[in-house]
Amino acid sequence: MRKLYIFNFHQVTIHLNWIVIFFVFAVQLQATPRFALATGSPCITCHVNPTGGGMRNDYGQSFAIDDLPMQSESAWPAPWPGGQITDWLRVGGDFRVQALNHEGSDSSRKTPLFAMQSDIYGQILLNDRADILFKTGLDPTNTTPEFWINFRPGERDNYFRIGRFLPNYGMRVDDHTAYIRGGNLRLTHGLAREGMPFSPMIAKPTALEVGLYPSRRLQLTASVSNGFIRGLAPGYGFDESLGEKNYTAGISYRTKIAAFKLQAATNIMVENEVTLSGGYWGIGWGDFGYLGEIDWAKNYPSTSITSQAVFQEVSYELRQGVSILARYEYFDPDLANANGALTRWDLGIDLFPASFGEIQLHIRQPVVEQNGNMEASAVEGFIQLHTWF
Repeated sequence: MRKLYIFNFHQVTIHLNWIVIFFVFAVQLQATPRFALATGSPCITCHVNPTGGGMRNDYGQSFAIDDLPMQSESAWPAPWPGGQITDWLRVGGDFRVQALNHEGSDSSRKTPLFAMQSDIYGQILLNDRADILFKTGLDPTNTTPEFWINFRPGERDNYFRIGRFLPNYGMRVDDHTAYIRGGNLRLTHGLAREGMPFSPMIAKPTALEVGLYPSRRLQLTASVSNGFIRGLAPGYGFDESLGEKNYTAGISYRTKIAAFKLQAATNIMVENEVTLSGGYWGIGWGDFGYLGEIDWAKNYPSTSITSQAVFQEVSYELRQGVSILARYEYFDPDLANANGALTRWDLGIDLFPASFGEIQLHIRQPVVEQNGNMEASAVEGFIQLHTWF
């Protein structure tokens, strides 16, 4: 039954999560994906985007050559030094192809092969304090480009940017099907919504964002943008809702206590009647890593409904370039309704056989809650090939 199941695991998990947050909150922390956790560094250390993800900077390129792969740089050298075309122009890209084995509607096993990502990045350096970054997908069905101009007024990583991009909320894991991001987009289980409103297919809103680093450990971000959560009707001839506004803010902190690297953050996002709030965190110890996030969305996916998403990941690096991962995910589109919650278990291995190459091998078990009972769907498996420059 639902209540017994949630008491036995899900509610206990939430209580443990908040114990973890309380333990490190005194440090109000931010969790970024596991490489940032392992190094104890913020996202901007490796990425051009100050809030993480996408194009890599010089250090990010060096990390991909020296610290990620099973083999040395000589096994798969970069096509040119870090994608640097001239002293003012850098390019990059991410490409992912995935084969997913799952049970189709006719109960037969199917293995579609599809492109998960085909993005090209560009960075134009205007001077030492300003640059322009753009990202576009090569898939003709993807009409969600990003671009912004970024100003860095001082010696620290403080910044001010304006353009079209997604506001900084939550942990930016590299799996857009994670319930804390966009969730299930195509392979769904019949629910009105199966994840938070951060689908990679949404049009990125025009936004203004400020980021402050009072210290190397503490980061503050705040932004205002046009609305995007509801997918409201465009206006004034533009492909976004200019009349609705989204306000997002966050605080993150990272520190080290003895052999433990700790990160945590809290975020809030308000757009009309929709309010998202939550936190995420991480603990690293040697080759072990633990990441977690919990979010609540009031009046989402529809008015008078509160939904909840949970993400937890434990990883262990067997050796450089070889990691095993276990994930638990949960999404309830309506906390007041006894039906329709989703649980997903995931076990996988991530391989970096050479520089700029990744292979992911995962199996996962989705579970759907119906009429108070937990009904397991057929086990899914996927292999994903990822390369970047």
